[in-house]
Amino acid sequence: GSVKIASGTADPLRVSVMGSGSIDFGGMAVDPDLSALGSASVRLRAYRGHLSSSGNVSIKVNGQSVKAGDDSDDGSDD
Repeated sequence: GSVKIASGTADPLRVSVMGSGSIDFGGMAVDPDLSALGSASVRLRAYRGHLSSSGNVSIKVNGQSVKAGDDSDDGSDD
């Protein structure tokens, strides 16, 4: 399935996908923790703190592919 959230703050953001799915979060994700049993596509507008993931998760922040373990004060180029 797919979930789209246009704006807001998720503090913290926790995402678990079983099977396949996509998450599009247009707000600020704090310490995002992403996991998938299957495959997941996660798009974030921005994040701060520590980005972690497990399983087969494709992550894009502000349109750029990123890898888990990246730390950011903002997660975007602003």
